[in-house]
Amino acid sequence: MRAAVLAYRANCLFHLGRAEEAIAVARQALALAPVADTLTQGHAHQCIANALHGRGAWDRAESHYRHALACRANVLLTGDIRDF
Repeated sequence: MRAAVLAYRANCLFHLGRAEEAIAVARQALALAPVADTLTQGHAHQCIANALHGRGAWDRAESHYRHALACRANVLLTGDIRDF
């Protein structure tokens, strides 16, 4: 649960314009998220991707976008749609 809260917090920070802090918090979420929690991982990867995209690091952003999409596809397959 802590990882999910961190992922949501990271997204809020990003939308507040605090991209660097958002990346750090999203990385914490990824470090704590269980492997099976692909919903949280998807949120965290998308946050990092958005922040990297905003600073022009497109290749790195693309990698995180791809991870986020893969996580979200897994969420659809497993039916874990808590707040998809």
